[in-house]
Amino acid sequence: MSHKSNFASELTWPVYDAAVRSGATPILIPLGSMEQHGHHMPMHVDVLLPTEFARRAAAEIGGLVAPTFTYGYKSHQKSGGGYHMPGTASLDGATLVAALRDVIKEFARHGARQICLVNGHFENSWFIIEAIDLALRELRWDRIEDVKIVVLSYWDFVDQGTIDRLYPSGFPGWDKEHGGVLETSLMLALFPDLVSMDCAVHHALAATFDLGGVCLLYTSDAADDLPCVDLGGRRFIKKKKNNHRDTTFNQLTLCQRAHITRHTISPH
Repeated sequence: MSHKSNFASELTWPVYDAAVRSGATPILIPLGSMEQHGHHMPMHVDVLLPTEFARRAAAEIGGLVAPTFTYGYKSHQKSGGGYHMPGTASLDGATLVAALRDVIKEFARHGARQICLVNGHFENSWFIIEAIDLALRELRWDRIEDVKIVVLSYWDFVDQGTIDRLYPSGFPGWDKEHGGVLETSLMLALFPDLVSMDCAVHHALAATFDLGGVCLLYTSDAADDLPCVDLGGRRFIKKKKNNHRDTTFNQLTLCQRAHITRHTISPH
């Protein structure tokens, strides 16, 4: 079914009801976060990207995009975020689970039977699964047993060939790719006006070594030269790497690798 808008909230309630009541129209729910994404990108990257991907998918399949979850689970230091960065605003896990559970149940009450959760924030992953489990369990109590839910994280669709091309010295993992090559490339392709590449900073990957509950966190960022920080009960002693030993981590800088991929994504 075609709609005047692919965003559910932009429809009048009778149009929305006609589209959803039968269960034939898929509902896509984007989930993001508000956290730092380097010096060169805005803090709502994790909101913009899944919302845009959901919009494009909805246009292809005749679905509707629900309002995006703009706050996500706590940003973690080991995946590029953390509360030490100004601007980060997060939810407790229980809060995110409860809110998403209720939203899923509400769309099911409206008639939706095909729901897709489009995740744009790595740390949301486990809480999304918990919310789905609780929602489906409680829907069964009301004898609603035909709801199908899938979870998609856009980084799952980056093929191995692309990864090998962008990371010739080895891929650090999606949990470390925060505000880096992939997100910068996507933002350059989809929201170029929000990216300031002249402000981009290329950092080598931090390495941690666990010494019986005390971790050494090695970083090449001089601004991180702090004697010790307490992160969730584990003491991290921060030390600076020798810069001449870090330059081989990746053969290409952030700016160079982002430039490679920005033109492979359609801006429309």
